[in-house]
Amino acid sequence: MIEKVKSLIRRHAELEKEMSSPEVTANPKKLEALGREYNDLGRSLPLLREYVKLSEELRQAHEIIENEKDPDMLELARGEIESIEEHQPELERKVQLILVPKDPNDTKNAIVEIRAGTGGVEAGLFAGDLLRMY
Repeated sequence: MIEKVKSLIRRHAELEKEMSSPEVTANPKKLEALGREYNDLGRSLPLLREYVKLSEELRQAHEIIENEKDPDMLELARGEIESIEEHQPELERKVQLILVPKDPNDTKNAIVEIRAGTGGVEAGLFAGDLLRMY
């Protein structure tokens, strides 16, 4: 999962470079598509960076435990691991939600038609209520 997160961070940087190129700025449709992707990634970028940072800190703390002989450093590393592992599950859950592929129909418009069916006045009242609800 960490590699997927890192690839999203790299993709954000690539999009920034791509959007500044003259070929893209001359093509409004491509610029719009890249801009949407850039903004989507930009909203989740702080969370993704925090996940990468925590994963790196956890890896370093495990290395310290494996290689260090000093009891104070070992205690510090164990405390850091404990702190990270306490915070990490919630962060992983949020990152997993970000990694779920987006539905291509999410950005499309929809037309909803509400009509009163059989039932006379009651059907009309229900259709009116339904319209106000939406």
